[in-house]
Amino acid sequence: MDLNSIVRGFVGILVLVSIAFLLSNNKKKINWKLVGTGLALQFVFAVFIL
Repeated sequence: MDLNSIVRGFVGILVLVSIAFLLSNNKKKINWKLVGTGLALQFVFAVFIL
């Protein structure tokens, strides 16, 4: 796995979170701790799978 693939993955996740934020009806109620925990778990699972 090269650096380009890793950067592309991070950019993809950032784009998806940004779209979800922009389409949210109540941006102030977003629990960023929960979002961060979910992204961290996704990263941990990816490390174990790959």
